[in-house]
Amino acid sequence: MENSRVQEGVEKLAFGNIVDVVRLVDLMNAESKTGIPLETLEELDLFNLSKFRKTRDGFEVEVFDRLKALQFLHEVESASGSADVVGQLYEAITQGAAKL
Repeated sequence: MENSRVQEGVEKLAFGNIVDVVRLVDLMNAESKTGIPLETLEELDLFNLSKFRKTRDGFEVEVFDRLKALQFLHEVESASGSADVVGQLYEAITQGAAKL
């Protein structure tokens, strides 16, 4: 896969940090009455956040599926005929998950 915006996005889904998603939940719990300042929200990297909603008991968040992103990267790399770390990592994760 050439170094494109799509590849960069999928790589960010596969390997990206979700610390700011956790921070968002903490902020929502702390600021549930007053709301979070817009400036604070703009500083958060929520790229991996796929779903956020308020429930009766708090907040529910979902992040994009890293395994699917890795699988996509692996399939694209396999189609191009190049073996790489992504493919090896994907294989290791799927083998480990199968043993659970």
